[in-house]
Amino acid sequence: MLLGVFGLLSMAVEPVQWLLAGHSIVEAVSGADAMELLFDASRLAHVLAVLAAMVLMFQPKANGYFRSA
Repeated sequence: MLLGVFGLLSMAVEPVQWLLAGHSIVEAVSGADAMELLFDASRLAHVLAVLAAMVLMFQPKANGYFRSA
């Protein structure tokens, strides 16, 4: 879980700092080229995957699976 939390923070710090500097999401999308949009989409997919993994690893079925091994 610790790795998930710090990994998530490392992925979120830069975009949050950029938004806190007064920029907007509309500005980011309108000024982005294809490579930036792909990178941002992969960052979003990674963040969503980490969040899902952190929720799923605490489900009772997951605990049972690892106990049986």
